[in-house]
Amino acid sequence: MKKLFYTFCLCVILLCGSFSFTTSAAADYTPEGVYQTYIYDTDGKPLITPAAFEVQKVAFGNFKEPSDCCVTDDGYLYICDCGNDRIIISDRNLDSFAYLSSFSFENKEQKFTEPKGVWADNDSLYVADTGNSRIVMFRKEKENYICERIFDRPTVSILEADYQYLPIRLSVDSTGKMYVICKGINQGVMVLDENGEFMNFTGAPDVEPNFGEILWRKIATKEQLASMESYVPTEYNAVTMDKNGFLYVASQTSDAVPVGKLNSDGDNILARPYDGYGDSVYLSGTGYKPYFTDVALYDSGKIGEDIYFVLDSSQGKIYTYSEDGTLLYAFGANGTQKGTFYSASAIEFIPQTDQNAAQLIVTDSFKNSVTVLRETDFSRKIRGALSLYNDGDYEKAQLAFEEIKNIDSAYLPADITIAKMLLYKKDYGAALKKLSVIRRYDLYNNAFAKYRDNLIRRFFPYFLGALFAAVLIFIFCKIFLKKKSFAIESKAFRDYKYANHIMLHPFDGFWDLKHEKRGNVRTATFIAVLFFLMYALNVQFGGYIATGKVPGEENVLYRVAMLFLPLAFYIAANWCFTTLMDGKGTVKDIYIATCYALKPYVIFAIPLLIFSNVITADELAFYTFFKTLIIIWVVFLLYASLMMTHDYSPSKTLWTAVLILVGICIIIFIILLIISIVQNVVQFVYNSYSEISFHSY
Repeated sequence: MKKLFYTFCLCVILLCGSFSFTTSAAADYTPEGVYQTYIYDTDGKPLITPAAFEVQKVAFGNFKEPSDCCVTDDGYLYICDCGNDRIIISDRNLDSFAYLSSFSFENKEQKFTEPKGVWADNDSLYVADTGNSRIVMFRKEKENYICERIFDRPTVSILEADYQYLPIRLSVDSTGKMYVICKGINQGVMVLDENGEFMNFTGAPDVEPNFGEILWRKIATKEQLASMESYVPTEYNAVTMDKNGFLYVASQTSDAVPVGKLNSDGDNILARPYDGYGDSVYLSGTGYKPYFTDVALYDSGKIGEDIYFVLDSSQGKIYTYSEDGTLLYAFGANGTQKGTFYSASAIEFIPQTDQNAAQLIVTDSFKNSVTVLRETDFSRKIRGALSLYNDGDYEKAQLAFEEIKNIDSAYLPADITIAKMLLYKKDYGAALKKLSVIRRYDLYNNAFAKYRDNLIRRFFPYFLGALFAAVLIFIFCKIFLKKKSFAIESKAFRDYKYANHIMLHPFDGFWDLKHEKRGNVRTATFIAVLFFLMYALNVQFGGYIATGKVPGEENVLYRVAMLFLPLAFYIAANWCFTTLMDGKGTVKDIYIATCYALKPYVIFAIPLLIFSNVITADELAFYTFFKTLIIIWVVFLLYASLMMTHDYSPSKTLWTAVLILVGICIIIFIILLIISIVQNVVQFVYNSYSEISFHSY
């Protein structure tokens, strides 16, 4: 009983210690304005960076529900002033305005009705005249706009004859082909030829049925099926085209393609961000979902080098990504101050010129405003460094990123790109060191696979020689030990070796362990110490690909304590319940049998540790299989030890195991209750002392 009492006290102390580790829950992160530019650190928490854009100007008063904007190479800015039924024409700094609300076509006066989309180049202007269910094309002649064509609702064979045609966004290629987003049509982007005739749909988002809904449809009645919504693809709400003819699209409702880059076949070829779009990495588990209303491009004209900006109207934020899915920076918020939004509706990027820095134009349909954001030197340096990197000039690119690191030492995208350059240079060792620190699992796996292949090619003959020598040494040692009687005759050695017999013959082994006294506390404790030592080694030095943890950054003592406590609780609950259920084992028997059941992990922990450091992600299934097999083996041995130690039947053993699990929960509850009471008493004493001290002065 004394040993049990001391064990229980030790468990309480360790559990109290485990709860005393300092933890801090991250506060909800909402940047205070557009100046709060941020990225995410290696732990997935927001990290403030220098501002990428700053507010240059905010225009109010002349707008009502602005819905879209577009800028041309010659510096004209076109804004859909939807609520005022007009198109506003301005310069990039919003210093002058002209208005296009009516026009003449075929000698008839025409007006816009709630135009929601606009596209323009230096020669033409296209307006999605949503309220009139048409697209209007203008030819630009100096400062005048001549209506050249009106494209009414096209005939679409796969839609009903009287379908509702509400174009809300559009983009036009060099041949006059139009790519139109229509409200309520979810087949993808509607493609019209230069005459406005329907050609096809492209890039339809994948159907995303919920698993629960699929299961319900299997068992629902016809009436219930009729009342349920059919599975239909989600619709896009924004489209823009780069100089190479690829379509960038955004969807407010699609989880599969929140943002996409469509090729000629309509397939999305855009790399998904490593941590998901928007604030998914930080707000995971909160029900957060980005609500992207528009996408804008910094279009370099080179394939694979675009930088795109996506506008999240629900958060009032702008997220900027490189084409490989790296979050370069994010900024913005919902609010009333300059640079914040309430219902951001459209975004457009204006490239840098000799006279002007690059700009972002953001319209807000609730605040009836248009915000001009000017690019800072920090953002310009990022674009320049990425351009050098994409051009393959790695020496200059590395210098450029190092310069960015001098401005912001914690700028993670610079570390990621430098690591990629190390990969291209085939400096896999240096790349592995950097990637393990920044926790980019995908890139680390790629670098490790190549690093391992190089090692195998270089050292394979030496490896074979070392393996052959190891086999010879093993055979020699085995023969040598057989001739040495002290090793065989040692009781400690025999007791330890007997655990190997238990691994393969658990029922006979545990019976003899108790009744034939084949084990003792000393050997059991030795096995337990080895078990925790092997576990600590795996925690400390386990391979990053296998464990997902950076070696050396884990709190080994904490992890060992969190493994020791369940085992201690298991022994205590085992003794408590089996005493009440006519169990034949004592606390000593339970302790010895439990420790001997841990032997499979002791034997295979080192091979498992070595294996975890040489596998790639493609081989991870083998590691998981072997690790799971060892765990199942240990659990089965614990079941056999429970059965043979207490002389139970298989069914009673199973029932007792369930009760032991309940007992472990009860012990944890009691300890937590004691901790809570102690904390309350301490707090009461402290408050009383503080009150008395306060009134004594």
